[in-house]
Amino acid sequence: MRWASFSSCVAAVLVSAGLLAPIAAAQDRATAERLEALNQETRQQLNGSGVADFVWWLPTEWWRLALSGNDTVPEPFLQRTEAALARYTLVLIAHGNAGPDTLTWTDETRLRTEVVLLDQDGRTYAPIATESVAEDARAAVDAIRPSFAGLLGPAGRNFHFFFFPAATDTGTAIADPRLPGELSVRVVDQRYRWRLPLGSLLPEKRCPVDGERLNGGWLFCPWHGERLVAIN
Repeated sequence: MRWASFSSCVAAVLVSAGLLAPIAAAQDRATAERLEALNQETRQQLNGSGVADFVWWLPTEWWRLALSGNDTVPEPFLQRTEAALARYTLVLIAHGNAGPDTLTWTDETRLRTEVVLLDQDGRTYAPIATESVAEDARAAVDAIRPSFAGLLGPAGRNFHFFFFPAATDTGTAIADPRLPGELSVRVVDQRYRWRLPLGSLLPEKRCPVDGERLNGGWLFCPWHGERLVAIN
C-alpha cells in the first residue's frame, strides 16, 4: 500500500464519525460542535519517520454525543451502551511501518502485544482479551464496525478496537475526562498523551480582559495570562 493511503484511511475514519453522528439531519448545532471538539481532542496521529500511527480514545461521553439526536437510537439503548462501555477504556488503533513506496500494517494479534495503556502514575495496562470483554460491550463496538469497514474497504482491517481497564486494581478510575489527570497509550515505542480534563466536555470559560469564550479545561487565558472565569 502506498504511503499516501494512510492519509486516505485516516480521512475515512473521520468521515465515519460523521456517519455515526448525523449532524446535519439529527443533531442540534451545539451538540455537533461539541462532538467535533471532542473528536479533535481525543484523536492523535503520526505520519512520518517511517511510522504511521492513528490512536483514537473513545471515552464513554463520546457515545452520547455521537448518538444523541438520532431517532433510531432510543434512550434506553443509549443508556445500556454507556453502562456497558463505562467498565472499559476503549481505544481505536492502527499502526504501520512505511518504506519508500509502501506501508505495511501491523495485524491485530501482533499489535495487541505492542500497545499498552498508562495511567498518570505510569502504571501500565495491557489490552483485555476479547473473550474476557463483556458481551454487551463487544456488541456496542461491533455495531459501529460496519461504518468503518464500509468506508475504509480492505484497509479497515488494520484499524483495531482495544479494550483496556477503566479502573485500577483498587477500583480507582484510571482517567476521568472531566477531572484533572493524564492518560497515555503507547504504540510500540511512541507515546500518545492526553492531559485532562478534556475541555470539550466542560462548560466554556471567559477571559476577563476581552470576554472571549475559551476552552473549559484551561485555567488561564493564553493571551492575557489572566485566570478564566465561569460563564453564568
